Amino acid sequence: MIEQVGGGAPQRLIDLPDAGPVLDATRINDVLLVLRRQGLQRVALADGSSDLMLRFDLPARFGGLMPVNGTQVIYQATVDNPQAEFSMGTRIGLYQVSTGTVQAVLSVAQDMHVLGLTADGSGLYVLPRGQDPAFGRVLVVALETGEIEMELPIECAIFAMLSPDDRYLVTTAQRSVSDNEVEGVLNLYDLASQPLTPHQVVLPHQPSHAWIPLWAPDSRSLYFLLRPGSPYDAPATSYGLWRLEVETGMLSQVVPGKPRREPWVTISSGGGWMLLRHSGTETGTLINLETNGLEKVMLPPRAIPTSQTWDWQPPSFLSPSGQWLLLRYLNEDKSAYMDMAMLVHLPTAERRSFVLPAAAVVVGWR
Repeated sequence: MIEQVGGGAPQRLIDLPDAGPVLDATRINDVLLVLRRQGLQRVALADGSSDLMLRFDLPARFGGLMPVNGTQVIYQATVDNPQAEFSMGTRIGLYQVSTGTVQAVLSVAQDMHVLGLTADGSGLYVLPRGQDPAFGRVLVVALETGEIEMELPIECAIFAMLSPDDRYLVTTAQRSVSDNEVEGVLNLYDLASQPLTPHQVVLPHQPSHAWIPLWAPDSRSLYFLLRPGSPYDAPATSYGLWRLEVETGMLSQVVPGKPRREPWVTISSGGGWMLLRHSGTETGTLINLETNGLEKVMLPPRAIPTSQTWDWQPPSFLSPSGQWLLLRYLNEDKSAYMDMAMLVHLPTAERRSFVLPAAAVVVGWR
């Protein structure tokens, strides 16, 4: 583990025992959790000691860590399983911050995606996935037993997002209006009510669809990009960033779209800020998701996207304060990162370049 301050030389902090490639990492107080190909590793930042808390029975191909309210971390790992239908299995479990213990919850020979915890904290919402990007059900899995307690019918095409308060589930979808015509909608499910019936919000500028939905931290509004056509198209433009008010169902445009300039979106760690950048445009829009406040920021040339589509956007990272943007770059063939990164101070557009190993995984900010 290294620490990078500005454009200076990186400081080596801790050497981690080898457990295969790093898939994801997150910091909770004085503990660093690292998802490795072989299992889940815990590192005590105070003294650098580490242990492999959980070893996977099959090597993980990819996965992620989802912190929950600073008290728990959900881990998810997709493993290679030649016996599974699509040669992939899933391992899902929970790390308890207060006790420092890890609990394996679900181990299945199927590709599944965890959405989050139930409102009472007793279960997980899990989305079964296949080769079709459309989904028709969400499973409720009991944490104590790992058993599937309930199947909730949903209509979803590509995106399903659980609200931060665990009450609402929003999905992007399409509905038929005639034999050869469909329109894009957002399905808003209130998980506290049964039977589960969506409130459907028809999107403007039809035919159109919602892309990359994001909940505000207070769960009262939802942000998304509005794009023309169907979710399976790849348009190089958009109708801008929109907001849905959950209580009233009102839709409003937050940032206009630009012809042939689809916005690239970066969310801060913690989810309090959003940065929109448009290809070929030096002005970005910084949005405070807690207050809905907008601020224009000037971007240095290297921070301006050159592609007109989002497909080849290298990951970027926004600090919890919304003040700093970390940019990473892809090789020309887009197969891997370059050993170079840039740190941009958004209020001043000051930039600092430094060497960052291509295999590095960003943990967080200090």
